[in-house]
Amino acid sequence: MSMVSNNITIPIITAHFTGADVKLNPMNTFIRTSDNIVCLAFAPANIAIYGNVAQMNFLVGYDLSKKTVSFKHTDCG
Repeated sequence: MSMVSNNITIPIITAHFTGADVKLNPMNTFIRTSDNIVCLAFAPANIAIYGNVAQMNFLVGYDLSKKTVSFKHTDCG
């Protein structure tokens, strides 16, 4: 599934974690930098970083005993 906004089709991107997949909405993966430009909000890195844009409107849970992380869609606005 994708979202169409201002004649741009924006794909839903899924982040794969051990034991869970997180579907990221277009607001979590793309940033409008001007009226005519939309950029992918990911950058190459030598280590894996799950950034703050990808985490917007999610409750992020950490279970230190089980060594797991969980994500729940929410409206933080």
